[in-house]
Amino acid sequence: MSLLTRLRIPQSRAARPPHLHAQALAIRLSSHKAERPAKQPPNSDGLYSFSDAILDAVGTLPQRVEDNPPAAPATGYSKPNPAKPNALKTATLAPNPLRDSMVVAAPDVHMYRMYVKATRNNIIITFTRPNGDPLRTHTGGSCGFKHVNRSTHEAAHQCTVKMFKTIQEVILPKEPKMELHLLVSGFGKGRDAVRQAFLGTEGEVIRPLVAKITDKTPIKIGGNRAKKARRI
Repeated sequence: MSLLTRLRIPQSRAARPPHLHAQALAIRLSSHKAERPAKQPPNSDGLYSFSDAILDAVGTLPQRVEDNPPAAPATGYSKPNPAKPNALKTATLAPNPLRDSMVVAAPDVHMYRMYVKATRNNIIITFTRPNGDPLRTHTGGSCGFKHVNRSTHEAAHQCTVKMFKTIQEVILPKEPKMELHLLVSGFGKGRDAVRQAFLGTEGEVIRPLVAKITDKTPIKIGGNRAKKARRI
């Protein structure tokens, strides 16, 4: 093995003449001398700190400025100008016949509730106060019907007529300006009987009091498995 292979020197560099190596070395030394910074004078501790270099470059440090909020004048700030009146609040609305013709319920009018639950086995009608407290309840059984007859059309009709009489004799004398909220639930036979009672001659006094009708029948979407159908 030759000496060049053992020293791992590239063949191109080993093939250079000796005078070329000397010239390259001289150029590198001259470039390092040019980039080397000048020797700095030491400070009192014998070290040249970064602040000393800044002082040498600037001369003197600028005067320190206090970063404090501005002080209030001796006489105090002047009072702000009073707010101007809002033109939108003081302006009067132009007459609107459509708005003026709208019927607004008086504050002394109370809305009572009448719950009708029509199941396949019974009919339950409950009359409550505006806060939800029940006043009267009539069912197919309280009207004299027993067993399966409680869910018939006739039982629901008589139960509704009995509730109408209760409202006329007990509630209307105390609340002449009352309103009625009708809430219906269930798909039993008594549902249609209650509707016919309101539209018939028995409901001529109660029908004008109805201000709102709500159907509360729950409709299952998905959910648990349905109950097995009854077989007779």
